[in-house]
Amino acid sequence: MATEDATRGRGPDDRGVQAEQRPLPSRETYEKVLAKMLLIRRFEERAGEMYAKAKIGGFLHLCIGEEATVVGATQALRDTDFLMSTYREHGQALARGTEAKVVMAELFGKVDGCSGGRGGSMHLFDFERRFLGGYGIVGGNLPLAAGVALASDYTETEDATLCMFGDGATNQGTFGETMNLAALWHLPIVFMVITRNTTRDSLGCRIRLPRPRGRRSVPATTSSADGSNSSGCSGTSTQTSCPVSLST
Repeated sequence: MATEDATRGRGPDDRGVQAEQRPLPSRETYEKVLAKMLLIRRFEERAGEMYAKAKIGGFLHLCIGEEATVVGATQALRDTDFLMSTYREHGQALARGTEAKVVMAELFGKVDGCSGGRGGSMHLFDFERRFLGGYGIVGGNLPLAAGVALASDYTETEDATLCMFGDGATNQGTFGETMNLAALWHLPIVFMVITRNTTRDSLGCRIRLPRPRGRRSVPATTSSADGSNSSGCSGTSTQTSCPVSLST
């Protein structure tokens, strides 16, 4: 077809691009990455249990299903680089090296939490590890991350900034404005989009609806990469069930 990618089926040399050969990571690196991903998954599962028991106040946004994305990205950061995230940032804090007990203490509003118990789930912060927090406003972290990168450029350091955000933030005015400034000023920043299907008005669930009689609960399945969404469904990258209430 005429619309088909003209480079499809060609090798790197045919496209004029030389494939860069890199050695595989060591076994120690593999084990370190896997341990971080497992820590994040188990932490989020326990946090979800505590929230369901009303032990955690406020909001709770889990990053179940995003473990590999978060850990893989933070593995590329140097100790002096900055990381900024959204309000779904438990995994980022853990991947950056903040102790699990300190993050959990913050969720419980304890004074020994990473934000002194005042931030809660959406506002984790650990400057020692250059993790500059999660932000409760969708797209609100974008211009702030650009400001951090501008400070690094202004002070002539080698520090880079990694800014993570969901695809829903691309609907915000801050997205286009920040991209323009970052490109115009050649800022040392990387913007990383974690797709959550929010820009397509999708709840991430494929719902099977039997004929309802009265008010009942029917199963729904999801194959979203991240199992937390606005429908109240909770799952992982594999299909799981969540309740959907129907009424006639």
